[in-house]
Amino acid sequence: MLTNIYHLDQKYKTFFPLLPRLLNSNLPSVLTYLYWILTLANIYISSRIYRKLGSSLSLRSLDPYSYLFFSQLFFCVLGSSFISSDLFQTEILYALGKSSFVYFLGWLTVQYSFVALAYALYLFNSSLANCSTIFIFRTRLSNPIRHRSLNVMLTSLIFIVLLLATIYVVSSNLYHPLIMVFNFSSEALAQIRSETKIGFPGIAFIRDYLFSGLAQIFSLYLFSVLLQKTTPVRCTLFIFSILLAFYATTFNLEKGPFIIYLISLLSMESLHGRVISKARIIALVFALAGLLLFFYLLTLGFDRPFSYFINEILGRIFLAQVSGVYLSLYTFPHYHDFIGFSGLSLFASALSLHPSDGVGRVLMSLYWPLEVKQGLLGYLSSYFPSEAYGNYGFSGLLLSPFIVALSTSLLTFLSLSFRNYHLGSSVFVYSLFNLPFTSSFVPFFYNPGLLFLLLILFSFDRISTVKRRY
Repeated sequence: MLTNIYHLDQKYKTFFPLLPRLLNSNLPSVLTYLYWILTLANIYISSRIYRKLGSSLSLRSLDPYSYLFFSQLFFCVLGSSFISSDLFQTEILYALGKSSFVYFLGWLTVQYSFVALAYALYLFNSSLANCSTIFIFRTRLSNPIRHRSLNVMLTSLIFIVLLLATIYVVSSNLYHPLIMVFNFSSEALAQIRSETKIGFPGIAFIRDYLFSGLAQIFSLYLFSVLLQKTTPVRCTLFIFSILLAFYATTFNLEKGPFIIYLISLLSMESLHGRVISKARIIALVFALAGLLLFFYLLTLGFDRPFSYFINEILGRIFLAQVSGVYLSLYTFPHYHDFIGFSGLSLFASALSLHPSDGVGRVLMSLYWPLEVKQGLLGYLSSYFPSEAYGNYGFSGLLLSPFIVALSTSLLTFLSLSFRNYHLGSSVFVYSLFNLPFTSSFVPFFYNPGLLFLLLILFSFDRISTVKRRY
């Protein structure tokens, strides 16, 4: 059994620190140059493939595929080069020591997954459609005649379900985290966050999908309608939906989901063919960075130096999601057997396997046993090949980009089958922005919650367009 390798100055200790530190103060080695040259070449090849998918790869027109490209680039690809070229390190990788092979294998895994996912997406999209799906969505939403009126029945059905889910979640939870954030220490907030997310006494599906997920889709839907025709009623409904989405995405005291939701609104603008000005992009970047810093100050306290929060944010962006790949390669199967299907209760029961925790939970329990026991930490989220390898070994690692691409493509074409184009594009944007590309793998082939939510929305779409198809 591995011991707890996590040590940090108690004065500045958080419950999941990823403080990057410069390891090599000398001139970069030849190996460092080689890592970065190959990384840049891989980025160029992948970008060409994403452009064939119809992606703009521009912040001024951030379509969902552009977001997928940039999220992997910053959260995983660049971070793997920082780590493997021995430029930056995190506390999370202390267990690896100077294992050169693991560092190389981790870098190779990330680079392969990045370009293989791009190729697989292009392969499946080319097989299922004659042209770019981005182009199809833009063509449908640019129609000046169709879908100008707000579908009252569809809007009402979604709102009723969302309202009932909100009432259920608020009444079921023991805490109201947004109220407590101003009155508790960072340690207490971590405990509350864990209990709200992991120990939720109600039905998790309602909280995660009919509350948080549906709130975002509802807001995206209203925003799409508003972009086509601006009226006071639509503006009022959209503002209300923003407030509801804020409450739903921050209910667990998570900082990222609301930021991602705000960026997804920009993606909806892109599908409507709108190009954002450079001045607005700069203003939005500073606004989102300020909002993220404000969230950190609220949850971690104001008694730390400003540089600490900057390091924490940079560590989250460049190193957090990719570090788990290295830990997974280091841990399985030497310190823990491959988990396989035993991590899924449904498959474990059907195959008569002994139930096991998932890869993220196993890694967190091995390296942070005390924090897990105290309820301060739950599971380690990481780039999807990490969980694929921890479950199924190298075969899972090699096949994972194609499984992820197939699942994503099927969701994309399900979105195209909606009769109401505003709702279909909202489902498309929500799916691409919330599928766990940089944090998990299992949900790409076992995600009953998302499938049930889409089934509900698909039923509402058909019901509301029985007499009038548009």
